Amino acid sequence: MHEAREPQCQRDRTAPRLQRDGRGDTTKKYNGILTWAPDRISRNAGDLGKIVDLMDAGYLQEIRTFGQKFGNNPNEKFLLMILGSQAKLENDNRGVNVKRGLRTRVEMGLWPGVAPL
Repeated sequence: MHEAREPQCQRDRTAPRLQRDGRGDTTKKYNGILTWAPDRISRNAGDLGKIVDLMDAGYLQEIRTFGQKFGNNPNEKFLLMILGSQAKLENDNRGVNVKRGLRTRVEMGLWPGVAPL
């Protein structure tokens, strides 16, 4: 078993380490992913597509989370894609909500940072 931990803040948009370091994708070094939740392995749609492509090619056999197991079959891959898309939607909505909140504060006269001179 090989453990590859992700940092708290990942600035580049490619996740997980399975694809970022280039060792596990075609050498069959890894055959599964153990993660806390499905949304932790996909920060954008491209990452999730790469994971499913690895499953289709047979390099990745299963993904296990705290409460679920996603194997290499169509129904479980579809569910994984839905959960990853939902996480992307929630992340995008957070950005919209923050911008709206900052705009409201400015309209009320409360600058979110140092007031301009």
